[in-house]
Amino acid sequence: MKYLKLISFAVILMASFIACKKEGTNKAVGNIEGTWEGKYSNGNSNPSIFYSLRFNAGGILEEVGSNGQVKGTGTWEIDKNIIEAEYTNTASGAKYSLIGAFYPSDGKLLGNWGFDESVTDGGLWEMTTKK
Repeated sequence: MKYLKLISFAVILMASFIACKKEGTNKAVGNIEGTWEGKYSNGNSNPSIFYSLRFNAGGILEEVGSNGQVKGTGTWEIDKNIIEAEYTNTASGAKYSLIGAFYPSDGKLLGNWGFDESVTDGGLWEMTTKK
């Protein structure tokens, strides 16, 4: 069942990538900059652990704790509504990588995360824009 969820997510992610593909476009349809909040999971379970990211101008990424304190820093980029990012936790030095899909009409981000340079060996994450 865990692998079925991962495979399903991968198919949805690829379908959204293909559906959004337009020749000569390298920008997102909407603006991703700002603070996003949601949850992440370990493995393929449903996301249930608090998670927040701040996408700053210039491709600067910050992981933000529930108290608003910056917990990690790194970089992000978006191409055709597919987000790729990497950051390092400032306390532990652990490195994380992310890939996800941006759904501007729904105000959602959905993706996978992993350790170091892998985007699949950690778990799932989901977020909505913080108002």
